[in-house]
Amino acid sequence: MATTTLTIDEELLGATSISAAEEARDLDYIDTPFLMCQSMVHGEGEPHKTSGARWIEAFGVGSHSEPTRQQTGYEQLNLSFKSTIKPLTLTPDEVVFPVGISLVEEEMNGGELQTISIAAQRTKKVVAEAKRRFEQYIFQGPNIDSKVAAFSGFGHLNGVDETTGVLEENAHGSQTNIYGGFNKGSYQSVQGAQNNSYDIAGSFNSGGLDGLISTIIDCEKRSEGALEGMHVFGSTAAVRNYKMTLQPQERYMSADTLDGTRVALAVHGKQLYVEHYLPNSGANTTVNEASFILLDFNAIYFMWSRVLRNGYFSLSDWVPLGNGYNVRVAQVVVRGQLWVSSWGSSAMLVDGDTF
Repeated sequence: MATTTLTIDEELLGATSISAAEEARDLDYIDTPFLMCQSMVHGEGEPHKTSGARWIEAFGVGSHSEPTRQQTGYEQLNLSFKSTIKPLTLTPDEVVFPVGISLVEEEMNGGELQTISIAAQRTKKVVAEAKRRFEQYIFQGPNIDSKVAAFSGFGHLNGVDETTGVLEENAHGSQTNIYGGFNKGSYQSVQGAQNNSYDIAGSFNSGGLDGLISTIIDCEKRSEGALEGMHVFGSTAAVRNYKMTLQPQERYMSADTLDGTRVALAVHGKQLYVEHYLPNSGANTTVNEASFILLDFNAIYFMWSRVLRNGYFSLSDWVPLGNGYNVRVAQVVVRGQLWVSSWGSSAMLVDGDTF
């Protein structure tokens, strides 16, 4: 049986590959605003849990008891109690992307520096691809593009096409999706159990701007965390429509900052990002495309798992593949689960890609 005798030791190869992965980009690069915004709010690779095969979030729903007016002190208390704790139960999932380099490649490229360069470039490529597919899955879910099928154990935001998606296009009070065993349809009158929504109805010029502002206000009044955690993601077409709506007002701006094509925009004080992967070709989003998503990262975010391995796009050690192969393999690890502590401060706006 062949043995694996390669030109550079695993420790040096691993250290250089990890360093390269920290600056992971390639020619297929598309930015990943979800990951960027979560890092801005919580820190790089945060928040995380260090243990547990099952994660539970407890929601308080309804009223536990009713008040009793006391005038003399002898009034009998109303001791009718109701259970108000309902669990959201999540199981962390894991996806790995392998990175490989063979003995033949090392010998043909001649020496340690060339081997390090090959490993570094492949690691860059794999980490960047892992981040793109993760971002795509978070917004689109499992059924629009088969490339993200491996992520199907993770939660996602697309509740327009999927009944397990976290954010729905239906009106507040009529949502029925189920996530983590929590049925939103059972708590339609509970403010935090329903996300906000708005139908721009195919004409951004008529009601898009008003819909954006009113929806953001609804989200703000239901937010329990800092408002700085709220960020807006828009499709390319929807952000263009928003820009076209604002452009006539730019004559009132300072000449030092006037730029008719600037897309570094904000909506009602919330930073606006172009999100390449907002769903527009699923079973329902083909007609009712997701144009904007407002996400409160204090309430909805990805919880990374950090046990033996760091689940935030970490690179494992390089190890010989064995079984007669002169190949070394490392793995880029993605592990965790989409976490929800409230729906009420986030929103889905649909059908706004047409001006």
